[in-house]
Amino acid sequence: MAKDAPATVQPIWLAVALALAAAVTGVALVRQSPPAPLPLDAPPSMFSAARADAVLRELAGDQRPHPVGSAADAAVRARLVARLQALGVPTAVRTVFACSGAAPVCGTVTNVIARLPGGSGPRVVMLTAHYDSVAAGPGVADDLASVAALVEIARALQAGPPLTNPVVLLIDEGEEAGLLGAEGFVASDPLARQVGAVINLEARGTGGPSLMFETSDENGWLIDAYGGSVRRPAALSLTYEAYKRLPNDTDLTVFKRAGMAGMNFAFIGEVSHYHTPLDDLADLDLASVQHQGESALAVARALGEAELSHPRPGRSVYQDLLGVVLLRWPAGLTAPLAAGAGAVVLLWLWLAVRRGELTPGEALWGLGGFFAVVLAAVAAGLVVTRAIEALARTSDVWRAHPLPTVISLCCAVLAAGGAAASLAARRAGFTGLFAGTWLGWSGLAAAAAVAAPGASTMFLIPLLVAAVALAVLAAVPRGRRHVPLAAVGLVPITAAAWTPLSFLLAATFGLGRGVAVSVPVAMVLTSLAPLVALPQAWRRRRAVALTAVAGVAAAAAVAASFLPKYSAPRPERLSITYAEDGETGAARWLAGGPGAPLPNGVRAAARFAANAVRPLPFSPRREYAAPAPPLGLPAPELVIVGSQAVSGGRVVSALLRSARGAPNLALFLPPGAPLVSASAEGRPVHLGRAQTAPSGFRRLAFVAVPAAGVALTFVLRGSEPVAVFVADQSSGLPTAGRALLAARPPSAVPSDGGDTTVVWRCARL
Repeated sequence: MAKDAPATVQPIWLAVALALAAAVTGVALVRQSPPAPLPLDAPPSMFSAARADAVLRELAGDQRPHPVGSAADAAVRARLVARLQALGVPTAVRTVFACSGAAPVCGTVTNVIARLPGGSGPRVVMLTAHYDSVAAGPGVADDLASVAALVEIARALQAGPPLTNPVVLLIDEGEEAGLLGAEGFVASDPLARQVGAVINLEARGTGGPSLMFETSDENGWLIDAYGGSVRRPAALSLTYEAYKRLPNDTDLTVFKRAGMAGMNFAFIGEVSHYHTPLDDLADLDLASVQHQGESALAVARALGEAELSHPRPGRSVYQDLLGVVLLRWPAGLTAPLAAGAGAVVLLWLWLAVRRGELTPGEALWGLGGFFAVVLAAVAAGLVVTRAIEALARTSDVWRAHPLPTVISLCCAVLAAGGAAASLAARRAGFTGLFAGTWLGWSGLAAAAAVAAPGASTMFLIPLLVAAVALAVLAAVPRGRRHVPLAAVGLVPITAAAWTPLSFLLAATFGLGRGVAVSVPVAMVLTSLAPLVALPQAWRRRRAVALTAVAGVAAAAAVAASFLPKYSAPRPERLSITYAEDGETGAARWLAGGPGAPLPNGVRAAARFAANAVRPLPFSPRREYAAPAPPLGLPAPELVIVGSQAVSGGRVVSALLRSARGAPNLALFLPPGAPLVSASAEGRPVHLGRAQTAPSGFRRLAFVAVPAAGVALTFVLRGSEPVAVFVADQSSGLPTAGRALLAARPPSAVPSDGGDTTVVWRCARL
């Protein structure tokens, strides 16, 4: 029987669905808080963040930054070794010169290796963290909190029943400089050949839940160990897919490259504290330490009883639902599940058309409406973000006060997506939008299953529930079918699958471009879209409501653009450098960059140019520069020890050293330099890629360099000398920089390498 007009739905169903979506969002927000830290008197076999905190405070000492090779790092190491020995854990300290396998950086590092008593299996479970920090901050969360967690895990394991497999702690040095401790362990330590599984602990902030964000490729058995043991799972295979495509690395990258199986944990809340002075004891959330420590302990116990010599092959896809349960299945089932669920959707659609409940045209309009909702919502997020940035005349406007930006984005997405759904509803109606929505989900699930199976869970979990609901609808007699009820019931599962992703994206990437909010909200909005097909009498009210939501978005955007962009708790990153040409004596202050204008006080403290430039011939980025007083600091030295002709070129031996005792040195080769290979202290240097245009220089870095320098060997094509730049770097500014440091406002802090003094000169190979 043909239909006279598209079907509509009563507004009560839309109200219920909105309430359910809001409730799930609230639950997701609450579940973003990690579990409460256990006290000092918690049962001995359990992980206690309070006990770990006592260890952490001992290790952190006076909370000085302790970069690789520094005296402060040696002091941290000594305190760590003493603590492990007090536990009765046999501990070894091993020093090695290592070069990164992913970047051109080398240095001498010292690893701490502790083997817990017991365990007779041939393969070991290795728990890892690093004890060095960046030069800008004390590194309490990144990564001393994880080191303290490993000490507490070792204590808890010894308090419980013995495990079948041995457990080893690798607490390495030089992760921040280029994963050097892990590289040195893999390259030279015999224990590396015995590792059956790795659990790596990291942090990219000072709070939030501990996310298990990365695994090795054949991860099915690892995911089963995680899902079957962790009390509060926080993991989704989307992050595994994304991490493979990102340039980011941790120590697990090195272990995976060496063929080891493993998984990576990190908490990433308050990312504005990452690699800054605010990575300290005062700002660390012990609840995050509790979640990370108890999860790692649970997995260590599970792997301690696993078959490590011959683990079950196969890869899993997985996703937790609101931290309650970890849904997982073999990756090979992803495409069949997507195809099967899509077939159910098509079958229901065919039956609906045959029964006269839907026309093919309405279904097509519904499918178009689905994609229109997604595109309109995502575009609205982008437009709002750009508008806020334009009004504020800067980026990162959300850092200090994110709430107005979040409100603006959410309301803009709801208004744009709701408007698109309303337009589509005129031709598709409720049933057409309902059919088109789940056709769209079927297509996205199928595409993800083929292109990136790990990302398919986000689409497949709601789609599978929808397929079950549609199968029930297809089997129920017409008089007892209630499609609006099914549509409402699918909203909370969609919200549960997608809302936590918004928090994760915001914590990882911030609110730039609005993607963190707009994409997850857009996907939830598609499940709500069919319920926007209201009767004629309600359409004016719908338009008024959408207009009001858009008005809130505009007002919040204006508020966001005029609020302070940075604050002392969530500061701007602003490192200052003193750079001196060791040959001419010309010196400059360098600070900031074009994306973040200098604070007025800093600009007034020196004669900084109005525009950012590449201040040094080999500078990879633009900075603001100002004249600085020449101090006559001694320039770094590149001493040619020998040169030998070989077929097609020559081998040059050299010694690179800092005449002023700076611990970090670098050599910059110009674009097109005829470098074939390089080695440092006899170890090959991974040359990596040249920096991006226009500088194009290739940087070879060396950290923790002793006063005697580092011995280098270069294989070069041809016989002509090659002009290079050499530079050394030390932490801190000379006394002439006191005025600049005093002018830096409380809402700005140094980050990563921190404030530095650099001396450079030209040399020849």
